[in-house]
Amino acid sequence: MMEKLGVPNDRIRYLTVPIKWNNMGIQYPEELKKLAEDIGGITIYHEALEVDFEGKGNWVTLDATWDLPLKGGHGFMVNTCWDGVSGTKLGVIKSNDGKIIRHATMEERDVYFNSEIEKLAIADREKLANFYNAFDKWLEKLRGYDKIGEFLREYFPNEGRCA
Repeated sequence: MMEKLGVPNDRIRYLTVPIKWNNMGIQYPEELKKLAEDIGGITIYHEALEVDFEGKGNWVTLDATWDLPLKGGHGFMVNTCWDGVSGTKLGVIKSNDGKIIRHATMEERDVYFNSEIEKLAIADREKLANFYNAFDKWLEKLRGYDKIGEFLREYFPNEGRCA
């Protein structure tokens, strides 16, 4: 996206934002709330960008984490409009026990992110995997994607079949 907007790499910073899923202001369904509480002590990392569009040191945050179907009664911080030059709000609540880290490249951020995940106990990684599986299913339902299979079978019955 930044390449299409003509923003050179030296005017992009890759952010790592520490978060805790039980402190996001999201109104989870009961089962997911329990899973979020179970991983409450685990700091995980959210990724976003900072961009200096004009090269004048005016860095703005860009975060497209939550899409429009998630807007409304569940507490997701959805950015509903972006003019292509100003910043957006961060889509997460930063954890109080960490700081935002700015990386010069996506690769640098990925190395940091992966090293932090590797530090987690295997049991904590399993708890996170359980949370993410349930969270993804809930997001699909909120977005209406849980019915996508029905839709595809009804409107594209021959899709993927070779004649």
